[in-house]
Amino acid sequence: MKNWLSAAAISRPDGAAVILPDGKPITYAELHNLCAAQAAILSIHGIGKGAHVALLMENSLRCVVLVHAIMRLGAVLIPLNTRLAIEELSYQLYTANAGFLCFDTRHLQTAEKLQELPLIGIDCRAELLPVTDHTEKFAGIDIEATCAIVFTSGTSGQPKGAQLTYGNFLYSAMASAYRLGVMPDDRWLICLPMFHVGGLSILYRSCLYNTAVVLYEGSFDSVRIVMQLKRDFVTILSIVPTQLHRLLQAADGSLAALRLILLGGAACTPELLAQAQQHKLNIAATYGLTEATSQVATALPERFYAKQGNVGRPLPFTSVRILNEQGSALPPGEIGEIAIAGPTVMRGYLGMPDVPLGSWFISGDIGYLDDDGDLHVLQRRSDLIISGGENVYPAEVENMLRSHPDIEDAVVIGRPDSEWGQRVAAAIVLRANKLLAPEQISAFCAGKLAGYKCPREYIFVESLPLTASGKLDRRAAAGLFKP
Repeated sequence: MKNWLSAAAISRPDGAAVILPDGKPITYAELHNLCAAQAAILSIHGIGKGAHVALLMENSLRCVVLVHAIMRLGAVLIPLNTRLAIEELSYQLYTANAGFLCFDTRHLQTAEKLQELPLIGIDCRAELLPVTDHTEKFAGIDIEATCAIVFTSGTSGQPKGAQLTYGNFLYSAMASAYRLGVMPDDRWLICLPMFHVGGLSILYRSCLYNTAVVLYEGSFDSVRIVMQLKRDFVTILSIVPTQLHRLLQAADGSLAALRLILLGGAACTPELLAQAQQHKLNIAATYGLTEATSQVATALPERFYAKQGNVGRPLPFTSVRILNEQGSALPPGEIGEIAIAGPTVMRGYLGMPDVPLGSWFISGDIGYLDDDGDLHVLQRRSDLIISGGENVYPAEVENMLRSHPDIEDAVVIGRPDSEWGQRVAAAIVLRANKLLAPEQISAFCAGKLAGYKCPREYIFVESLPLTASGKLDRRAAAGLFKP
């Protein structure tokens, strides 16, 4: 198969490929030349087909160029979470058998501390110099080959490296296009980190579609994002509920102008749903995971608003089942573990057996399919609280707590209990200038939740910890409680 960027440069050379944070467009012809130059530099360092190349940098034009240059050489991309500690990075580099490390100026000191590993540090601070003749470095694409090794978030244990093939990304792009549609003038804002599959997949998809990505740099700033949405004529935005909440506070109607807001990563609360509906936002709720190359199921706006809590039907090529503890498929309405099959499912985790073609990948997520075939995701299995033999889904308790007029946010975890096995505990973020006693919150929950679901322990915090992708970091939240 032809290299995706090279094909785009031929079919739409003058079309915008990347819109920089300052609004400057980079055409597909220009991006192709920049990637050819970068590939030539990488090849001098010995990077070629099959090499494992780690990338430690924030979203930037340099990052975009390197991602495409690594593909051009037929090497394997290993995007690293820039928020990780040295030990965590070392573990991932070692696990992925990385032979090269690309880094930007901001992460130079971190890269230098990783020198004890068998790596070749590549200084990527040099200016981007376009060239036009490096066709000898061109590598065709084998859709069965590994394109990237993307580590899972690690919120439920040691991160695992998901081996995603070119075919995984290709089928994911096609399936997303069939569900969401593609317009020639689409501009997809990348404000999710490209070291997560949600951000990386946008880059690959837009290249395959020959449409533009709008590049956002730095930490999430709702004011700056709203400015870019308007100035750069953004049509699609991928965010998580926390980010949507912040954008609604800063937006001036610009969100309603978007063709689609792809909302995933966590459940949308009833309050947020009501706000989105009030602002007439075109929200497509989605469920996805790294191991399935992002999107698995997606509900378009009409279905999202008509049926609260659903994330739609599986995308084309993808099948979803709900399994019981014995691995048997459950009928509609019954809660169990979500299993996924199809060509977007990863080759397998590093160091573990491959996922056989056509087999079912057990996601670890809990949910059910309704009578219409729409998927409802309730909770991560690792977050399930079992108290006195009863199952408690934290998301249900958290939604109840957030419905209190004086509570801004909440996280619920299971705490060890000698009698019940686990007891329900809640960390509460109060709204500005509000005060609540634990007894008041317990009284609020009483009658609305079964007794075993009501929190028995409360702490009050100023904010809840988030992962780099903006999701609630439950592992870190557990550390907020005293041992």
